[in-house]
Amino acid sequence: MGRRISGGNSLEIWRLRLPPNTSVEGVPHAPGTNEHLLVAAGRLTAGPTNDPRELAAGDLLAFAGDAPHTYRTTKTAADVTVVIASPVQT
Repeated sequence: MGRRISGGNSLEIWRLRLPPNTSVEGVPHAPGTNEHLLVAAGRLTAGPTNDPRELAAGDLLAFAGDAPHTYRTTKTAADVTVVIASPVQT
């Protein structure tokens, strides 16, 4: 995981390797936070809990990270880079 300040946002960069049949429920982040997922390999369902999307290798998804969200794999694993951009708290 890495952290930086850029354009008034704090950026967190995560690499997730999710095994098959994994479900992770994301806790809402601070108001104004956005998440960006880039799928490097595999398949998963991810995004806002009320509107998740099917993703495959090469797909990019951006969504509001300040609401409940989910990451789920089924039969295949997924390798995902997640960038979380949160407003800097002053």
